[in-house]
Parts: sequence; structure tokens; C-alpha cells
Amino acid sequence: MKRTSITYAFICLISVSSNGQVKTDAPKETIQRVSNPKLIRSQGTDEYANVHCSLEDKEGNLWFGTTGEGLYKYDGKNFTNFLDKDGVDGNNVWCAYEDKSGRVWFGTDYGVCSYDPDSKSFKTYWIGHNFITTERDKNPVRSILQDKNGTFWVGTDWGVFTSKEAPNDKMEYTNFLKGNNLIINKKNLELKVVSAILEDQAGKIWFASWNNEGACSFDGKTLTSFDPNGDNMVYSLLEDKEGNIWFGTRDHGVCRYDGIGPQKSYTNFADIPTFSTSTIYKMVLDKAGMIWFATEFGSGAPTDKQGGVWRYDPQTNGFTNFTVAGDGLTNNSVFTVLKTRSEDFWFGTRNTALCKFDPMGKKQKFIVYSE
Repeated sequence: MKRTSITYAFICLISVSSNGQVKTDAPKETIQRVSNPKLIRSQGTDEYANVHCSLEDKEGNLWFGTTGEGLYKYDGKNFTNFLDKDGVDGNNVWCAYEDKSGRVWFGTDYGVCSYDPDSKSFKTYWIGHNFITTERDKNPVRSILQDKNGTFWVGTDWGVFTSKEAPNDKMEYTNFLKGNNLIINKKNLELKVVSAILEDQAGKIWFASWNNEGACSFDGKTLTSFDPNGDNMVYSLLEDKEGNIWFGTRDHGVCRYDGIGPQKSYTNFADIPTFSTSTIYKMVLDKAGMIWFATEFGSGAPTDKQGGVWRYDPQTNGFTNFTVAGDGLTNNSVFTVLKTRSEDFWFGTRNTALCKFDPMGKKQKFIVYSE
């Protein structure tokens, strides 16, 4: 994924709304009940597949979405695996999100799906790039956000969609940009392959584009574009305690933007070996104010010896690196970081591997929860 630049043919801007197609399936759960629970693969994915996204729901369950092995739920004792045949609507799960009502959503190759813990079933709402949702039309959903006003934002490979309501049987998805002449969009951004959506303290909505459009913010009227460190491929976003916005880029590490102060300045971290030229797939802020980074360095080959997990301490302005060789990380290509309410840290990596950080570990700082 790292070295593939995604481009699309230009589509005329038109105003279109689409009805959500609903598909409901009752899953046949496969529960791995072992004394030392592991995330077990069953679909024959290769070493380039990964644990791609993660979430802790309000009940304390942990969810892990993968590329090729579907979705896993961990209740603290056992893993439950949900596949396409169980109602997830695809074995690629790109994002996970819990809305204000506690409903859990997942982005798949074809739309969004939600899980009902009572019926143990999924509902899927298709979003087609041709705006035809009566058929299963591939349009991967990469990001989901519900803002302070309750509006849902859904980032897909073919644009950003919005709705005033959560997806439901009668919902209409509206393409955010197409045909909306009230938005000031000087660069004619299309917002394709939006891998992250963030709402900052001031209520601005930020988008990270993996389709050569960098990052941009929307203040309700104007869409403003950013190319942090000159990199027009941005994968991840984070707002720190001071209100600074961090951009995780493809080839130039991370860049911090001070949009609150009068200077509107950038802070680059260009003198950190390997980190400064890595891809930053995920950023998480802990209660101490430190930032954890899931990164990949180089080609992304399973044997790469650099990359891994990085941690930034704003008090010392220093970085700490955790890798396979030095600390027992499962793989040096890391795609997701999950910080639980109890301040546990979980990491999903390439080779569909999962591990938890052990701050007290002497030889091994990571506990492995996968094959």
C-alpha cells in the first residue's frame, strides 16, 4: 500500500444523493477458546496482510479490523472472528468507529456496517462510487466521524459523504462536494481516498487524503489545503492538548501545525533518523501528553528491520523507537495503535499480527496475541 499512488479519472461535478442499501446477516461465530487467546487466521492471507484498524467500545470490547481476515472482537478472554459470510460484507475492514449513541461502525470495501450485540448480527449500508446503492458496488470506506452537531462524515475512495442521521434503512448519503456551489474550493479538491477525518476544538473538520491532495480543513464555508513538509499524501491526523494539528505523511514522517497562534507555523521533525522519512499510519495521544506513532519505513517488506512504534515526549522533545529486534514487536510495519481507557496500548502490524505493550517487560516489551 505504501508505494502505490492512487489516481482516478476526473468525474464531472454533479449533485447526487444515494439511498443506502441495507443487508442484514446473522453471523455464525467462530470463537477461539484457548487458555492463551490468540488472533488466528483462517483465510490464508499472506505476510503482507495486516491488522489495519482498532477500537474499544463502551462495553470494553476490543475490535480489530484486518485486510483479508475480517473482523475480530476480543472480550478480554476470547477472540471472536466475523467474516464476510457472517455479515461483515467483506473481509477487508478499513476503519472502526463508535458514535455518540454507542453504536459501533466499520468501514468495508462496499460501505459501512454496524454490529448489534443483542442479535449478534450486522447491518450493511452500501455506498457506491457510481451513486448506485441497490447493488454491491466497491467503494472502500476508509474513515468515519460524527461531529459535535451529530452529522456523520464518511470518507471513501470516491469522495466524502455526509448525513444528518446515522445510517438507517431510509437514509440518504449526500456527496459533500459534488454540486455544492456554496463551498469555497479554490483548488478544486475532490477528497478521494480520505483515510482520516478529525474535528478540532474549534469545530473545523480536517481530512487526510491518500490521493495526492494532502490535508485540508473545512470551517463551514472554505476548504483550505495543506501539503505538510511538501508531502501531498497524508494518512493520519491528530490534535494535541494545545490544539496543534499533527499530520502523518507518506514519505516525510510527521509535521505539527500551530493553527491557533498568530504565526500559523509548522514544526518539522527532520533530524530523526528513519522516522523523518517513514509513513505515519496512526497517532495516539496518551494521558501524559506523549504521542505514539504506528509507522512503516522503506518498502514495507515483512523483513524490514526499521520502522516500528515510535513515542514522542513533548517534555524532552525526544523520541523512543520500539522494534522487532530490540523489543519483541510483531512486525516493523505497524498500521494501528489502540489506547484503551485503562491506558493499555495495542498494536496491529503486518502479517496480521497483534500485540500489547508491556512497560514492565525486560527482554520483551510486547505481549503477542496472534499466531
